[in-house]
Amino acid sequence: MPYKKNSAVPFQSVIADLLKWLKGYRVVIIGGVAHRPKDLIDIESLVDVNPNLDIKRIKYWVNEFALVLKMPEISNDILKIILKSKK
Repeated sequence: MPYKKNSAVPFQSVIADLLKWLKGYRVVIIGGVAHRPKDLIDIESLVDVNPNLDIKRIKYWVNEFALVLKMPEISNDILKIILKSKK
């Protein structure tokens, strides 16, 4: 987050920024698990406009859900979207 060390930042501001940051990951991970066409389009758009998403973290969690649900296509499709967006 763009805060200086030892600076006073209002608590609400920190929480608001944290929630915005988490929302992107939630959309990608939970949308990937839901695997609806609309969710996959949303994921593609989100990855396109947020080049600083932690892709490693997203791949880890999507893969964990895919393993538990025994649906490898979840992980495969999200990886394709991410790779396509990174080109």
